[in-house]
Amino acid sequence: MDINKIINDAYVELNQDGIIFKMFYDFDFIQDLERGGVTYQKIFFILCKSDFFDKHSDEALKFSSKGLELIRDFKTYYEYLDFLKDEKERKELREFEAHEANLTASKSSKNSMVAAWVAGIATVLSFMFSLYQYSESKGKEKLIDSLSKKYRILEGKFAVQHQSLQKTKVRIDSLLYSQKSKPK
Repeated sequence: MDINKIINDAYVELNQDGIIFKMFYDFDFIQDLERGGVTYQKIFFILCKSDFFDKHSDEALKFSSKGLELIRDFKTYYEYLDFLKDEKERKELREFEAHEANLTASKSSKNSMVAAWVAGIATVLSFMFSLYQYSESKGKEKLIDSLSKKYRILEGKFAVQHQSLQKTKVRIDSLLYSQKSKPK
């Protein structure tokens, strides 16, 4: 039993009929089910608990306020799901661009090297958190592709800062070594 398909079928049928409510047993997609049977009741319960439908009477459904808002913009429930997916990807892209801007700003600022390093680490941690959220919504293959692309971008942005930190570390190490090797 595919819940999205059930919601989509009811959404499309009620929208196409253009009526305020519809008796549940009149929906075409449940005509083969025994009225009052377990599957029949489960489907009715799923639709009543969804955000898009409300119970109109004991055996009738109508669009909820959210459902009424959505029928103006989307012909099917699947179009709405695609919109949500695209919206989530746009949000992730905006977050990633914000992390990128933070990293760029930390490189160009005149703060100390430690402050730049801390900003870089914060950016990486934020990136990892957004990656964790992204992994919950995508399959493993898409996640691996996306991870490698985003990592290469972040790595390129972070490389300049990292090289600068390495040079500073080498200078500090050489100063410490020269201080130790001087006779007292």
